[in-house]
Amino acid sequence: MKVWDVAVVGCGDISGVYFDNMINRFDNLRVVACCSKHGVSAKKSADRYGIEAMSLRDILGDPRIEVIVNLTPPAEHYGIVKAALLSGKHVYTEKVMAATYEQARELAQIAGDKGLMLGCAPDTYLGAGIRTAREAVEDGLIGEVTGCAAVLNRNNGELYDRLPFLIQPGAGIGFDVGIYYITAFLSILGPVAAVSGRVNTREPLRMNRDPGSPGFGKPYRVMGENIMCGILEFRSGVLGTVLFNGNCIFPEIPYVAMQGTKGVLYLPDPNTFGGKVVLRTPEHERELPLSGRYADNSRGLGVSQMMRSFEAGEKTDRSMAMAIHSIEILEGIVKSSRTKEHVILTSSFRG
Repeated sequence: MKVWDVAVVGCGDISGVYFDNMINRFDNLRVVACCSKHGVSAKKSADRYGIEAMSLRDILGDPRIEVIVNLTPPAEHYGIVKAALLSGKHVYTEKVMAATYEQARELAQIAGDKGLMLGCAPDTYLGAGIRTAREAVEDGLIGEVTGCAAVLNRNNGELYDRLPFLIQPGAGIGFDVGIYYITAFLSILGPVAAVSGRVNTREPLRMNRDPGSPGFGKPYRVMGENIMCGILEFRSGVLGTVLFNGNCIFPEIPYVAMQGTKGVLYLPDPNTFGGKVVLRTPEHERELPLSGRYADNSRGLGVSQMMRSFEAGEKTDRSMAMAIHSIEILEGIVKSSRTKEHVILTSSFRG
């Protein structure tokens, strides 16, 4: 087994679990360096984990570094991922891969031309929760799947002031959180043929009211949707609905379900790796035992799996195609809201 030398780009809040897991849990990864926009958080991470803090330019130019894990805000993904690929690095990026479907397709083309792997979060669908749901569907426990539904509630107003990347393009509620739900469905039901829907940005002009934020007291504009409602027509014939509402409350109370001719399957929160999977039929209701060992926070699993696939001779990572398809789904819902028309999708992926 080859051990791959990894550099992390972006050392914000989510980086800690990536560092911990890639260093201590996944034995085919060796984290050797990191960088951040201003260098301060990279220095702290480097000191904590015994690695080297470098500039992005130095990381891209270092031949020893083989894999880039990009944890920067969505608006920066396209530029960083493209530069890393052109530098000959395999790349795994946090979601979304890029701000637009066309940008994501371009990145995939570069990766293919250079014989590099390009992977993308969410990797939660690889966890025990969604894996158990997938196996239940494959085993016919709910019969033929005929429908699916997902509802997400959160109060983005509590987040905008202290997490300003959420107001930027590519970080609307569908692209930032809804993508977990869509990816869970895709991993079980396969690609979507067409979408329609509506989006809304409630209170686009706001005032920063967080005294601990550098922007305290200043106005700002929310540039992405904070409500998204969509209808998904899967190629298999399954019809699904999603409602992602960022103008509600905390805590989140996710509802994710698949309906079939023999029963209903309730999935765990797709933003986690584990959780309860409950099967309800006319005769009984029972919780299914989880399948697989990744039931805790296993972020970094996607990076490890991507490089195992490459070592096994696979030329592309499944997460890349799913990520591109999910962006087209989300863009399709936004386009449908604008044009009031059904949107036919052109991308797909191997189920």
